[in-house]
Amino acid sequence: MSAEQDESKFGVKPLVWGGQRQYVDIVAIHGVSGDRLSSWTAVGSSQSWLQHPDMLPRHFPDARILTYGYNATARGYRRPGTTMDDHAGNLITRLKDFRVNTQTPPERPIIFLAHSTGGIILKFALILANKVNNNQKSRHEWFSKATAGIVFLGTPHQGIEAAKCFLELHLVYGTPNDALTQNNLKEYSDTLPRQLSKYNPISHKYTTKFYYELCGTTLPGRPRRRLVPECSVIVPGRVYVKPVGLYRNHLDLAKFRPSEANEGGECLTLMKSIREIIEGEREKQRKKQEERRKQEERWEQDERREQDERRKQDERRKQDEGRKQDEGRKQDEGRKQDEGRKQDEGRKQDEGRKQDERRTQDEGRKQDEVRKQDERRKQDERRKQDEGRKQDERRKQDERRKQDERRKQDERRKQDERRKQDERRKKEERKKQEERQKQQEVRKQPEVRKKMEVGKKQEESKPPGVRYKQDARKR
Repeated sequence: MSAEQDESKFGVKPLVWGGQRQYVDIVAIHGVSGDRLSSWTAVGSSQSWLQHPDMLPRHFPDARILTYGYNATARGYRRPGTTMDDHAGNLITRLKDFRVNTQTPPERPIIFLAHSTGGIILKFALILANKVNNNQKSRHEWFSKATAGIVFLGTPHQGIEAAKCFLELHLVYGTPNDALTQNNLKEYSDTLPRQLSKYNPISHKYTTKFYYELCGTTLPGRPRRRLVPECSVIVPGRVYVKPVGLYRNHLDLAKFRPSEANEGGECLTLMKSIREIIEGEREKQRKKQEERRKQEERWEQDERREQDERRKQDERRKQDEGRKQDEGRKQDEGRKQDEGRKQDEGRKQDEGRKQDERRTQDEGRKQDEVRKQDERRKQDERRKQDEGRKQDERRKQDERRKQDERRKQDERRKQDERRKQDERRKKEERKKQEERQKQQEVRKQPEVRKKMEVGKKQEESKPPGVRYKQDARKR
């Protein structure tokens, strides 16, 4: 077999893609001197039970079934010289690349079927995925989170009592690989106890099922013996976990025929374990979803509380601001009222001052009017005394006075109501004076008539020539 053909057996190989609702990956890991197909195929069968349509795919139609192969040959011409840690790192890397290339959701769970030392490699991979350096989680943490359960098929967790017989088994295939057998599978070697001490603290994270052989394995020149008995198949510290024995030898522990998938078959027992792991994982997912829902409800309640607190704080702040605004408004109103009072007082003072000034002006005007009235009265008296002598002049003065009065009336119409009132008072007074004058004139008319009669008589007594000259002079 060429190196290229040999390399094609390594890595992740999809056997069944599953239905459209893929919800789980089932990954099979073979043991020493096996490969990713023959280790799971019974003698005389054309297909492994992992891909036969009447076996695993029938019971889990929506599961994607994968198998993982690694260089586990033990023949002398093919001695890889790799360690379990190398195989564990390759398992994580190859599986991650496959899930990335197929765009697999990171939350999709994985169930591992590990035969013989394939379980040892898987445990090394889980230890690597849970490793913490300098308080920083491993970059392979996704591998641990995705692992939902493990089905160990004849995996020697505590080494094997018949280590020599186990080594003799590999002599059938050639010289054993030291790294995969002698250094890792001896009962009292340093590797397995050290691995157990690291795996025990994390083993509770995964639902685990243990299977061991009930039939011995035939060795060349040796009696048939069970290579991995019940005492070696249990991980120490795993309570409430009972291993299940299958009536087959170590080599056929992972090989089933289609007839064994019927009622009562051992393959059905194994599938039941896988189903329990899936149901347990679904219950975990349901609980996680319920827990997330409760957590989200708590977060929403906390957010509502915070929002209520912020709303209350905002309301209190608004109330405080409203109170401050009311106080400021009241202060402004009080200040405006004080200013208004001061303005009213100043206006009243100004009005009082103006009223005093108007009163003073009115008094001065009244005094002037009284003085004028006195003067007019004196003038009237003097006029009355001179009236007899100056009738013509009084007539002219009366006309001028009337003209002045008309001008004054025109001017008084243009003046304000106060001056009109004053003019009306003056008119009334003048009317009274004229009435008095008329009365006085009426009283004086008899004397005038008497004088006129006397004058006529004197005229008549004068000669005609003298009378004519006087009339002409008067004309």
